[in-house]
Amino acid sequence: MGDIFGRVVAIFLTVVMFFGIPLVYSRERAKNACQMYILSEVTHFVDSVCNLGFADKEMIREFYDDLAKTGKLMDISMLSETDEYVRDPDTGNYRTVRTWHDTEDITGTSSYIFDRGDYFKVTVTVEDDFYFTGLGKDPTLSVSYGGTVKYEDE
Repeated sequence: MGDIFGRVVAIFLTVVMFFGIPLVYSRERAKNACQMYILSEVTHFVDSVCNLGFADKEMIREFYDDLAKTGKLMDISMLSETDEYVRDPDTGNYRTVRTWHDTEDITGTSSYIFDRGDYFKVTVTVEDDFYFTGLGKDPTLSVSYGGTVKYEDE
């Protein structure tokens, strides 16, 4: 009886080693490839917005279409930080006031114009990540990239 149990365990371990380990390895490679693709698209989009100084509907639509090619459900957030210098009426000194614009502000217009020196950041988080183990989604597949608007295209 013990000999049969040992053989069953050996067969089970063999199946896990021959099929389970390569599946986990291929899952990690697919996740890395997806993350590299998302990073390259986000980098391209942010750099073009920072160099041009604006984001129009066509640029944003192309960015969304490029990310949709992965077939994953993603949360895409855009954030713009603008520094404004406001004169304090009581003291007469100037102070810096930061204004934040989110995805709704940026995508809500036909062409969102940035000021020179604004900081623009895009964060992409994959919502329906690679379910393989049944343990839920993997929170490690997130890409964030930002830069300062330069207007180099003038």
